[in-house]
Amino acid sequence: MILMAYLSYILAEVFGLSGILTVFFCGIVMSHYAWHNVTMNSQVTTKHAFATMSFIAEIFIFMYVGMDSLDMGKWRFVNDSAVLLGLIMIGRACFVFPISIISNLTRKATNDKIEFKQQVTVWWSGLMRGAVSVALAYKKVTEALNN
Repeated sequence: MILMAYLSYILAEVFGLSGILTVFFCGIVMSHYAWHNVTMNSQVTTKHAFATMSFIAEIFIFMYVGMDSLDMGKWRFVNDSAVLLGLIMIGRACFVFPISIISNLTRKATNDKIEFKQQVTVWWSGLMRGAVSVALAYKKVTEALNN
């Protein structure tokens, strides 16, 4: 299964297509057809192997982005980088807390509601893992300075 996903990625790169979309659709097709044609032991092993590889890759990406975003050498052209990072924090809070409140209003059971501590955790973890928000802010600032 690993080789099939890798082969689809390599073929996409050879033909100049999107490797990410190719692997995505390969996963959909394989989960529909290949998953049911292997033994139960192979299913368990494959599930744990992919979960482990996914976890390691995710940790590496977020550590790299987190370390790279805190490199003040890249932010040296911004007059006040603390303001930019503060705006990212405020923007994240403007989405997490209202959506959590709306979610709490739709839930009837009190044990299913998102507590304030959990909302803060979602807000903070999104900031630490918010690679897209940091990259977009960095791109926006560099475009403004280049124009």
